[in-house]
Amino acid sequence: MTDTRDQQIIAAGLKRIRFLRRFLLVIVILFAPLVYVMAMRELPLRLIMTIGIAWICVGVVVELLIGFARCPACRGYFHVRGMSGNIFAKKCMHCGVALKEN
Repeated sequence: MTDTRDQQIIAAGLKRIRFLRRFLLVIVILFAPLVYVMAMRELPLRLIMTIGIAWICVGVVVELLIGFARCPACRGYFHVRGMSGNIFAKKCMHCGVALKEN
């Protein structure tokens, strides 16, 4: 019974990490079109700069959340091992739990 519960907790933790990674991808992909559309609508430069900087800040916060995400299986940092890290890692850098759903 606890094994099933542990698997559910691990699956939920991995789902959160996958969500954050997809969210960061959306933020990065939509940045240039967002700024372009605002410029084409001839919005004030101050507004464009404010929204652009806010968009970048949201991206940095999401990246930090990804970087400091803990593996639900071993509780180590999923994307960091020692002094090196890789936010593109598909497996936990400590225990090797795969991020991909089976």
